[in-house]
Amino acid sequence: MDAEKLAGDSEKITTDSAMAASIETSPELVNLAAKLDEETAKKIAALVIEDFERDDRSRQDWLRMHAKWLKLYYQMDEPINPPWPGSSTEGIPMLTEACNQFQSRAYRAFFPSRFPITAIPVGKFEGATLQRADRVGKFMSWQLPVKDRQYKRDKAALLLGVAIHGSVFTKTYYDPVLGKNCVRNVRAQDLVVNYGEGPRRIDEIERKTELFFKSVNEPRTSAKPGYSTDPAEPYRSQARTRLHRRLRRRRVPPSN
Repeated sequence: MDAEKLAGDSEKITTDSAMAASIETSPELVNLAAKLDEETAKKIAALVIEDFERDDRSRQDWLRMHAKWLKLYYQMDEPINPPWPGSSTEGIPMLTEACNQFQSRAYRAFFPSRFPITAIPVGKFEGATLQRADRVGKFMSWQLPVKDRQYKRDKAALLLGVAIHGSVFTKTYYDPVLGKNCVRNVRAQDLVVNYGEGPRRIDEIERKTELFFKSVNEPRTSAKPGYSTDPAEPYRSQARTRLHRRLRRRRVPPSN
């Protein structure tokens, strides 16, 4: 037991030190907030929150339309009371079938064969460069769809999301906790940009804010080597706060 515990602690220390070293040497992972004084950090934080709230207000009309799209897809017909309470009209799921058909056909076009990825050589199209491009394409066709078991599932969800939501984004980044490159979907409702001002192309918009929720343990793990400045705190929603008040009345300790 002691040997196993020491081996586990040694592996944990090695992982944290390797993560810290990669953060210090990689310019993309350097945490600039850790190098700012408290007053400057507060001013920047206030400006960031103000800009985010303005962007979020600008997209409220789109969020209301988005809620209607989901109701149409899931066929959430509102009940009409006559001739009896809870009755509703009959609907034909034409839009639902259209979204599902789009996903099915687009998925087959996205993965037409065992090697869906083709690499294009840069420079002269010579025998050696063409062979190297062929090897790279075959390797990535194994690395993404085969090695990453979630890749095809995410692409299937992405194609259905495009039909329902209108837009879905893909984010590729290095995860210091997992220690590898990750490719995942970002829903349109989770990417906050300004809907009323500035450029229309997403790559020309300077400020983009992603909304995501993580477990409390993951930010704590990334805070140790310096990827984030402070460990995360549990999210407190209004519903959770009301639950805590009811539990306190009953003298039941709430769980985090």
